[in-house]
Amino acid sequence: MRTWDVLVVGGGPAGSATVLHLAQRLPGAAEGVLVLERFEHPREKYCAGAVSSIGLESLSRAGYELDVPSVPIDGVRVRYGDAVSEHDRPGMGVVIRRDEFDHALWRAAGRTGATMRDGEKVTGVERERDAWLVTTTRGRHRARSLVGADGTGSVVRKALGFRELRRKGRLYVLETEPRHARERETRIEFDLSCVHDGIEGYYWDFPCVMDGRPAVSRGIYHMNTTPRRDLKRVLAAFLRRRGLDPDRVTYKPFSERGFTPGSEIARPGVMLVGEAAGIDPITGEGIAQGIVFAEIAAGVLAEGLERGDLAFRSYATDVARTDVARHLGQSHRLAPHVYGRRARQWASFLARRPEAVAAGAKWYEGRRVGAGEIARLGSALAFALLTRQALPPPAPALG
Repeated sequence: MRTWDVLVVGGGPAGSATVLHLAQRLPGAAEGVLVLERFEHPREKYCAGAVSSIGLESLSRAGYELDVPSVPIDGVRVRYGDAVSEHDRPGMGVVIRRDEFDHALWRAAGRTGATMRDGEKVTGVERERDAWLVTTTRGRHRARSLVGADGTGSVVRKALGFRELRRKGRLYVLETEPRHARERETRIEFDLSCVHDGIEGYYWDFPCVMDGRPAVSRGIYHMNTTPRRDLKRVLAAFLRRRGLDPDRVTYKPFSERGFTPGSEIARPGVMLVGEAAGIDPITGEGIAQGIVFAEIAAGVLAEGLERGDLAFRSYATDVARTDVARHLGQSHRLAPHVYGRRARQWASFLARRPEAVAAGAKWYEGRRVGAGEIARLGSALAFALLTRQALPPPAPALG
């Protein structure tokens, strides 16, 4: 049995990006990498498909330029009831279809010399002296180091006993043709009216491309601190409001793992990247964040392979120093307030204040929001909360 230098479990953006970045940092190292993906590419992946510019910039540093159909994100629109605020911000990122994007990254990673095997599900992971022994549906593999990039239900995370969240976020996704001209614009739209109905999240409309034609990715996100069994009912009401028949669309459910600051993401010889490590619990976004984490993991791998030390002692610290990790940590701390008992006031404030949407656009893109901007927004929000300003959404939004 060959002993690989690195075995990556998961062939999504985080797993493939780890290989691409490692090949850039340490030429020839990818030839000692095995990547295992449980599904065959191109695989169906349920996701809104927004990749912010920080993820695209990271991929560019790895030598990959986007080569699949996409729609640019040039601004944000936020709704709450009848209140609407917009902000134009060209270059925020793109919306892609995950099956095409993941497949393109998979092929690019394969061109580095890494061994890529899809349709091979990992069923077990154990330590064998100075190596990892990974059992799959096709056999067994041995590796000196392990990267868990296998998403929400990470087998690596579970097999090695990394602490699990009590509850994971829940989403429903679907795609339809555009219903009117606004849905062909290059803005992503968030409708927060569902917080009036107790949903810890939002409804979205993102322009995308499907089979070469304009389309719209739609769905609903619920952080799931409080479990809900009626997400589809709430989503159906939003679809009706947009002129769609909820009985004539295909709903695609999936879950997401929120990032928790200080949680374990590495042990000697193993690192977690992408959603196995966690995503933004407020927005439910994680593609770009996972790609950035993969870049950090690849740097740690390159140094470890050069020194012959794969303990990965610096990975958690290196991640914590990034703007991405700071954003995720802030999101974790803010989430109980944003979607808590004052959720209506938060949603109303955001939809009525263009400067708040502008700051939110920076946040979504992964950029720092200035201290002065935060202070001004904080003062305005405090006043709104103290005066209990809220705008109840119209009844049709709730169904």
